[in-house]
Amino acid sequence: MARALEPVLVDAPLQRLWTREHGDVARLVGQTVRGVEAIGKHLLVAIADTHVLRLHMGMRGRLLQAAPDRVWVAWDTSAILVTDARGLVWRNARTVELTKRRDRGRSSALDCLGPDLLATECDIAAVVARARLLPPETALVEVLLDQRIAAGIGNVYKSEVLFLVGVDPRTALAAVDDALLERSYALARTLMQANVRAGPRDTVGVVEPRLGRDLQGRAWVYRRSGQPCRRCGDQVAMVRLGRDARSTYWCATCQPSTKVNRV
Repeated sequence: MARALEPVLVDAPLQRLWTREHGDVARLVGQTVRGVEAIGKHLLVAIADTHVLRLHMGMRGRLLQAAPDRVWVAWDTSAILVTDARGLVWRNARTVELTKRRDRGRSSALDCLGPDLLATECDIAAVVARARLLPPETALVEVLLDQRIAAGIGNVYKSEVLFLVGVDPRTALAAVDDALLERSYALARTLMQANVRAGPRDTVGVVEPRLGRDLQGRAWVYRRSGQPCRRCGDQVAMVRLGRDARSTYWCATCQPSTKVNRV
């Protein structure tokens, strides 16, 4: 999202800024957007040299674009940003925060994040070291989703990575070695980098380009509950795991609890 919005917003003066907490922020009208960046799942919009708008979409959030005169506040509106050329409306965003700029726009919510897997440089060994600080009984589904360990992995990549490394999602952190963790985070980084571009998400083609070209579906297991596994043909299952009971898709044959397969 940041890459798509950067050419649209940077150097554009604001015609309107509205957030669900502050309403219309009149004092920033006429100020120029200085930058747009993503840190993990957080979108940061720097306004002038004074403020930063931080948004986290969560699972239900979405961004709509319209002509500047075609935006309005609805019951589910989280934020509105309007320039001369574009109107942006965020709906159902989990977090919207407008703060004064400090520490290059980093808020306390960002200070606790682990390394960004989409950053130009990412120390995977440091990520694994952070993971080892978690309780050893923590399930791998929770480890991968923990943004304090590494920022960026969501529900889709969690399921896809665990399938590709061949590990039961309920496996405890203590049951896997550092090499598997390194491989998991490196693979997540590869999948995410390949899908930064516009277009439908494709995790199959990243790993097996020929298979990716042949398939209409673009995921290994995500949202494929009840369908045949792309590798073994057995049925993909879905189970809700973790503190938030997030849906996790997996193949019991390809992801046995006693075997670790390699990509």
